[in-house]
Amino acid sequence: MSARERLCLSCKEIFTGRSDSPDQMRCSVCHTREIMDKADYDNIKDDVLDWMRKTPFGIVPVWDIARVVIGKRDMNRPASFTLELMKTLYDDIVLGKPPTLRRSRIAVE
Repeated sequence: MSARERLCLSCKEIFTGRSDSPDQMRCSVCHTREIMDKADYDNIKDDVLDWMRKTPFGIVPVWDIARVVIGKRDMNRPASFTLELMKTLYDDIVLGKPPTLRRSRIAVE
């Protein structure tokens, strides 16, 4: 059991995962199963940004670039996961709204 950072694609929270089993992985905030390793997300984002830099005049939209990058990674995930990933990439790259790190809750007595 390793404590790796996970990214929820629904609520955009970054949290520490407690399980490596795909059947047990859920977001600790919204409880969805559409989560991925933060390192994988960062790699995909870097690939998308690299493609955008190589595109002359920025003609190709970020949606098309993200679709190609995700397709090359041969990710066997449902369509809803891919759409959430593309929306998260769009929010992060174009709108400047990166995922947020979840702060630990401290009980106050």
